[in-house]
Amino acid sequence: MLHQDASPYLWIPGDARTYDLVVTMDGATSALCSIFLVDEAGTASSFQGLREVVARHGLFCSLYTDRGSHYVFTPEGGAMRMTS
Repeated sequence: MLHQDASPYLWIPGDARTYDLVVTMDGATSALCSIFLVDEAGTASSFQGLREVVARHGLFCSLYTDRGSHYVFTPEGGAMRMTS
């Protein structure tokens, strides 16, 4: 199972800009499969991480993510519906 998440932070010393660190890792071993910085995480960066994993390691069986808006549509607070 892969786990993918992004964290905004002041990652680069001396750079006042906030970047999102996009990490895709093996959920069982915590091995990093893909890791990179972007201005703002979204659908394109999520797919970039998955593309890198497949290119380096082959297909995976499952993917776990948080409830980021590029994965889940939430029309009202507390409501959740998976996007297709």
